[in-house]
Amino acid sequence: MPKVPVSCKTCGEPTTFGPRCEPCQTERDRRRNANPYRREYHSAEYLNFPLSGKCAICGKPGTPEDPLTRDHVKPVSLGGTVKDGIRIVHRSENSARGNRG
Repeated sequence: MPKVPVSCKTCGEPTTFGPRCEPCQTERDRRRNANPYRREYHSAEYLNFPLSGKCAICGKPGTPEDPLTRDHVKPVSLGGTVKDGIRIVHRSENSARGNRG
């Protein structure tokens, strides 16, 4: 069954690509990925930080239900970078912490 064309959210042209036509989606992705906030999560230093050991908050190992994740000591939303420190914490504790430093 062919997709029904919808109007692109950006330019209004008909598209079956998704909510935006392909050129508008490509441009949107380019702008979003240029954001320093998003780049921080793709840095080699961040990605190469091992996800092993125990949680820095509670001291317990990760589980399949609550795996260990990387956590910026100073939140990226508040200007933190890898150089400010990364620690390993449970996903639930990282989410609950939000952007509090």
